[in-house]
Amino acid sequence: MKRLFQKSSDNDPDPDSLSIEKLVFLCSPDSLKNDVFIGFSLKFENDITKLQDIFNVLPPDIFLRTNDYIYSSIKFIENLMQNNYAYLKEGSIYFDVDQFVMKNHHYKKLTKNFPSINEKRNQHDFIIWKKGCQGEPIWPSPWGLGHPISSLQDSVMARVVLGMNNK
Repeated sequence: MKRLFQKSSDNDPDPDSLSIEKLVFLCSPDSLKNDVFIGFSLKFENDITKLQDIFNVLPPDIFLRTNDYIYSSIKFIENLMQNNYAYLKEGSIYFDVDQFVMKNHHYKKLTKNFPSINEKRNQHDFIIWKKGCQGEPIWPSPWGLGHPISSLQDSVMARVVLGMNNK
């Protein structure tokens, strides 16, 4: 069977050797850099592009990379906080579901009760910016080092790409 994912040069790591264990090792406190995560993601983006060519699939109009929208995510969170829809607790930012509902917005709550995290005001609140931890990609923000949660990033990227405002 022909191998689809090949090294593009001798300097590139063997794709089969890029494992979670290797990624965690590369992200030790002495070498924690976001370019490790970005490089890991670009490897898969390149592989997908090669597969699209092989199977004669048209490329997308745009590749969305979450790390390109960090600043937009921070601005979006700041807007939520200014409107009292989000709050800071121990370095992380949570969306305040009760405040959202109090302003006549509708929000579907999960019917199952999940264990509450002590940091949250309400069990239905959810995290939108996570305080940075060892081995995770982190960016500076007004609240300290951390990263936006993927569901928030998806919303922000959609708003930016589709030209929607942040209200």
